[in-house]
Amino acid sequence: MQLKDILKQYSLTMQFISNYKLAGVIPLDIFLHVVVGYIIYYTLLKFFKKNHILSFIILFCIELIKEIFDSFSLTNQIIENVTDFIATMLIPTILVVINKNNKKNKLN
Repeated sequence: MQLKDILKQYSLTMQFISNYKLAGVIPLDIFLHVVVGYIIYYTLLKFFKKNHILSFIILFCIELIKEIFDSFSLTNQIIENVTDFIATMLIPTILVVINKNNKKNKLN
């Protein structure tokens, strides 16, 4: 299988995921971005011994690279990349903020 074939299959798979809606309402790609983003973040937290900032930065970089790749390989618009990025980073951002607030509260 050549790279061209792999990219074509990737594009077709992403089109299916983008067009499918869970319960007729929630886009599957947004749901997957939220869930997979959290799973990767949680895995990074375990690997880096609960270092929230480092885990967040690594996930941020992974998602940024993925969205840049998608912008060149797929025919999506910039708003789709931004939406995917926000969906992926939503739960990790909330967890970093909560962790920071907990640390501040422990100091007081």
